[in-house]
Amino acid sequence: MAFSEYLAKEVIDWMCGSGFPNAINAVWVTLHTGDPTDQGTANDVTNAIVGGATVSVEQSTTGTDMTTISAAGGGGWESTNTSPLTITASANNSTPLTLTHFGIWDKDVGGVPTPNFLASGTLTSSVTIQSGDTVQFNANALAIKVI
Repeated sequence: MAFSEYLAKEVIDWMCGSGFPNAINAVWVTLHTGDPTDQGTANDVTNAIVGGATVSVEQSTTGTDMTTISAAGGGGWESTNTSPLTITASANNSTPLTLTHFGIWDKDVGGVPTPNFLASGTLTSSVTIQSGDTVQFNANALAIKVI
């Protein structure tokens, strides 16, 4: 998982004595057909798949989802979704889209105040989404890992 410019700067500022941003109570996930880049907006097809209702999907960090930090395989620490994260039960894209990456945000991409892109990751394998498909991350498939 690659951290964004925003998150890297916040960590460096904190290490130099500045306060760290307040804890967030949810993260939002975007879907991409290529690397989202440092700003998180490149190759974003979430809106096409979800059908214009939203450009991001909330993943609650309350209850059982993404609240536990544990040792990660290969070193470091990670938090994973403990239950399936359904992006949509019926994709609305008019042409097939091959997803390769995901993005993590601190607020709804369409929300106010302006959301901050936190990190991105590459899917274990690409997946082609067609109209009517269910799009989801199975339990423990979405991991935020720090080495």
